[in-house]
Amino acid sequence: MSDGNHNYKISSRLKLNKDSIPKKLIAFVTALSLCIGALFYFFPTAKDKVLDAYNSSFFGIYTIMNNFNESVISKKNAVINYIGLEERYRQLESENEELKSRMINYQNILSENQSLKRMIKYSINNPRKILSTKFFTHSVDGYVDFARIPVGKVNGIKENDIVVEGEKLVGRVTDVEENHAKVILVTSPDLKLPVFFTSTNVKAVLRGSHDGKLFVTLLNVNNLLPQKDELVITSGDGYHFPSGIAVGIVTKSETDLIEITPFFDYKKVNIVSILRG
Repeated sequence: MSDGNHNYKISSRLKLNKDSIPKKLIAFVTALSLCIGALFYFFPTAKDKVLDAYNSSFFGIYTIMNNFNESVISKKNAVINYIGLEERYRQLESENEELKSRMINYQNILSENQSLKRMIKYSINNPRKILSTKFFTHSVDGYVDFARIPVGKVNGIKENDIVVEGEKLVGRVTDVEENHAKVILVTSPDLKLPVFFTSTNVKAVLRGSHDGKLFVTLLNVNNLLPQKDELVITSGDGYHFPSGIAVGIVTKSETDLIEITPFFDYKKVNIVSILRG
């Protein structure tokens, strides 16, 4: 019974305190309002000062918030403009690369056409000097560096005659017998080939490899490196090769490695032409 009375007293006290809080707050606000009213009534100038201070504070806060808002908007617009410029830069960069690729393709086609014209001119002016024949590759230790052709001295074949497939370089005749001859292929590591890069006007000497790629061994740089996809043709600067025969395309161009993929593929060649000297 005593515990019940004790709990009832605590609950009543909490309820009293809870109900008295709003009343006390209302009383405080009412008293403060009366004091401010009395101050403004007995001291009219204080009212003006308080209002001026309020207006000044409000205007200052408004100015700060407005400036902050304008600063945020300005930075937001700057970020949007930067993103737009970055996207435009990427777009222009992509268009520039595409134009470069088109220019290289155009130069390659032009050089191929000029090479083909030279071959046609050679065949017209020297119809008896071009001989078409079958082509047989010869493997040594699993590598194809040489080929055999079933024509020889009796057919007017001589050492260092050039072998082509259309306008593409195949190799050079090395050993000639009466009825057959040996051809060293453009992809052979034993063949030195002076070439010209048609876009950058760079000259170099290439050497083949057993994986079928050509690599630069001596380069006249002129502060330029060949460009990727650039057409490579013979330069005519020695080793018995005339100028203007298509060799291949640049597939890798770095300071320490320039790789050319030849047009010639012995797996796809059955008939070749010998340019007899």
